[in-house]
Amino acid sequence: QHPVQNTIGRAIVEAVVRAGKEGRKFRVMIVIPCIPGFAGDLRENAAAGTRAIMDYQYKSILRGENSIFEQVRAQGVDPTEHIFFFNLRSYDRINKTKELVEQEEKSGVHYQDVQRANAEQIMGESVHPEIGEEGDIHEHSHHVSKKEQESKIDSVRRFEEQREETYVGDREVKSSDSIAQNAMLNQRKVSEEYWGDEDPEKEKDNFIQEELYVHGKVCIVDDRIVICGSANINDRSQLGDRDSELAIVLEDTDPLDSTMNGQPYQASCLAATLRRHLCR
Repeated sequence: QHPVQNTIGRAIVEAVVRAGKEGRKFRVMIVIPCIPGFAGDLRENAAAGTRAIMDYQYKSILRGENSIFEQVRAQGVDPTEHIFFFNLRSYDRINKTKELVEQEEKSGVHYQDVQRANAEQIMGESVHPEIGEEGDIHEHSHHVSKKEQESKIDSVRRFEEQREETYVGDREVKSSDSIAQNAMLNQRKVSEEYWGDEDPEKEKDNFIQEELYVHGKVCIVDDRIVICGSANINDRSQLGDRDSELAIVLEDTDPLDSTMNGQPYQASCLAATLRRHLCR
């Protein structure tokens, strides 16, 4: 571990302080995940590495005299007027219809277990990282033995075998396994999704919401410059000699008449249209 060398945090502080003292409207809008995307309960010992990441994030943003917020405030500028952090959430509906409940009872397997088994088969270590991949020395191994894999495959097989017996005759299952896509632009309304003849109140019980993990790395400045790539805002990516990550700076020559702070403004077509597309 070494002292942080990149100056991104300092650059944010200096830009905000300069704008605050000049009386200019200036906004830094940052969209990040509310929780790092690692498996497991944050309260468990195995999540010590994840909690450490969150601790340093909070210390970088607003906790302590060396944080971005406190460095701005120390120079007489209100950081809450200029810096805004956001994270995203989305929703879905568990397709737990009468037929699915019957299928669970006959097979003795829960649908959630089938979903997890399928995810592990497809995603492998993305579901359970090996020790040292994403955590620290205190985490436990999540290695799945061959016997466990065979047991999960057998559970999926037993569950699927009951499908034909449960969905008899020409009865068609019209309800969707997922309606998450409806949160996107130009998709159908949730009220248009088929649920069946069951009590609508039961449908409400099957709605869930959770973090929508923001994984893209992009910075759009003044609707004129775009920085994008795979590099994170941390030393591991920014030093340039540790990770294989990269980023590019895009500044096109196609002007776009726009408005900034209520005044006519000449933006870059690429940067402005990308920001508008992402913020729809």
